[in-house]
Amino acid sequence: MYERFPAFARAWDRISAEFGKHLDHSLTDVYLGRGDAATADLVDDTLYAQAGLFTMEIALFELLAEWGVRPDFVSGHSIGETAAAYAAGVLSLEDVTTLIVARGRALRQVPPGAMVALRAGEDEAREFLGRTGAALDLAAVNSPTSVVVSGASEAVAGFRARWTESGREARTLNVRHAFHSRHVEAVLGEFREVLESLTFRTPALPVVSTVTGRLIEPTELSTSEYWLRQVRQTVRFHDAVRELSGQGVGIFVEIGPSGALASAGLECLGDEGSFHAVQRPGSPGDVCLMTAVAELHAGGTTVDWATVLAGGRATDLPVYPFQHGSYWLAPVTRAAGGAPSAGVPAPGEYARPSAPEEPRTMLELVRLEAAIALSITDPGLIADDSSFLDLGFDSISALRLSNRLAAVTGLDLPPSLLFDHPTPAELAARLDELSAADLDGAGVYALLEEIDELGDEDLDMTEEEHTAISELLAKLSAKWSR
Repeated sequence: MYERFPAFARAWDRISAEFGKHLDHSLTDVYLGRGDAATADLVDDTLYAQAGLFTMEIALFELLAEWGVRPDFVSGHSIGETAAAYAAGVLSLEDVTTLIVARGRALRQVPPGAMVALRAGEDEAREFLGRTGAALDLAAVNSPTSVVVSGASEAVAGFRARWTESGREARTLNVRHAFHSRHVEAVLGEFREVLESLTFRTPALPVVSTVTGRLIEPTELSTSEYWLRQVRQTVRFHDAVRELSGQGVGIFVEIGPSGALASAGLECLGDEGSFHAVQRPGSPGDVCLMTAVAELHAGGTTVDWATVLAGGRATDLPVYPFQHGSYWLAPVTRAAGGAPSAGVPAPGEYARPSAPEEPRTMLELVRLEAAIALSITDPGLIADDSSFLDLGFDSISALRLSNRLAAVTGLDLPPSLLFDHPTPAELAARLDELSAADLDGAGVYALLEEIDELGDEDLDMTEEEHTAISELLAKLSAKWSR
């Protein structure tokens, strides 16, 4: 991202320089691999992690703004709320970096602890916490079915064991401290002093708080007490997403590094909202970003393409459905005596790419659509028995594949389709079942009537296709006449 997009690099350098007034090591050295091994290890340090998250998020925010993608509302999850406040103009860069450094240093002093994510709703988790009597806190409510519990390591481990014994899902988070728990309260004294030295301004954008889960009053956001509560209390992301939806927001863009909040937001709203993550683990940053911007454009968001694609030009596109495939320029082999030098084709002499074959079975269709969703050029790389999770699907991409398959097949498919049928082979078998059940006698008759009404001029097929269709109809006629 830093090398590819100058606006991102400019913002990163400016923010990193401001943090450099407080930190012993440059964020550029820590995160862009320009320091030694010891410097690289600081990515897991609480202070440097929070400073790095803020820097990345604001660099992405400013890059999107340069491309014409600007928010009507902002909100942030935990440390992300400082980025939201800065984006809304509540704090200057000098003050927000001072706040983040003081916050990070305070949290460094929190005793070692642990956090565990549960597949559960808030009420269920609180009820279970009450029954166990564990000295733990609900750190975050991310969706109707996703919460995080925080506390001392031994207490979290015991709680997790009892939770999983009851047959429920849990995942330990990779953290060193019990954030958003009672453990934080003892280290807030110095943080309060720093907060009281800062200048808070009236926000230029509406801010939805993840402390209250509501649209916040400008005066409340500009107080030390709010930011003390913000570092201690439960992150109410689920409520914040619902509030944004209630305010008329339908398009959500996550500018964090993981895409996890976009997935959680989708669980909060379902098809009531459109969620786009500009970064995802394991995928090239520039590809993720450009994909998100293209999705936003397709959904009606104004994008300044002249800036995004500097030096590019608008061109007309054909008005027929696209065939998906890779079209690499391949040199044509010439006869002896006229062959070009090794590896260098003669000007204009390239093989014409062959169009990909249409899928002939449901399994081929599933593999093709899965490859498209994952930006894989060869559907043959999608193994029939590979799990969608291992392939890299998350809740957002799984829902998109489900919606795409619904559009192609005309079937009514549930959002949980890929989780209920977790491999291409299992999913294809299920789609075959649904297709067979969906087509009754009346449907078959209506389809054949439509075919019968087609004239020769309506049919665009090769002789081989004509022969194959004729043979199939003959087989069907013989089967149904028995």
